[in-house]
Amino acid sequence: CDECTKKLAAKNNKIFLAKDLQSEKNCIQITGDDITFDCQGNSINFIGKPINESCAGISLYDTLSSAVKNCKIIGFQTGLYIEEGSINTIENTEITNSVDAIILASSVKNEITNNRISNNILGILMENSNKNTFIWNSFENNSENVYGSGENLWDKDYNGNYWFNFNEVNEGCIDLNGDMICDFPHIINSENIDNYPKIPQNIEQVFMNGKC
Repeated sequence: CDECTKKLAAKNNKIFLAKDLQSEKNCIQITGDDITFDCQGNSINFIGKPINESCAGISLYDTLSSAVKNCKIIGFQTGLYIEEGSINTIENTEITNSVDAIILASSVKNEITNNRISNNILGILMENSNKNTFIWNSFENNSENVYGSGENLWDKDYNGNYWFNFNEVNEGCIDLNGDMICDFPHIINSENIDNYPKIPQNIEQVFMNGKC
């Protein structure tokens, strides 16, 4: 983790993770702008006991136009943490078995796309974060999917997210025309609405293909 973090402090750098990582503390910390951190399908695993409240798998601090992709983040207190970040992209990443999968703190205009967020206590925690975009994500078996303050975008070009607790008729999801999109929006809270929640035939279609 430490070796990667040093390289992720420089601007315009690309880091490709070649193997799985294990950590008892904060692992990857990105502080430079225009950074790409690509796990290439490798995992970042927390192995400490008990979970440290400040421990995150990947953190972005005051970063601009950076990207995290193709990662598997497992078991951290916080899977992925963004503080005062703007125009960053998180894509094709799995975050599981965390307390908070993703935290956005005072962050704007980031794009969270095509990620699997599963088996966490909380999927997304927003702290004074606005104008972030969440599309093609799969929220599965979290105790709570979204909590916090801020007005954000949850669909784009008729594409929303898959919600494990909003994919059946008795949960409010009705698909009369068979287009695999719920005919009614999923109301997350008063400020956040997914107007086009997805009904994939299976989870892999959302996470891997980016389309149904």
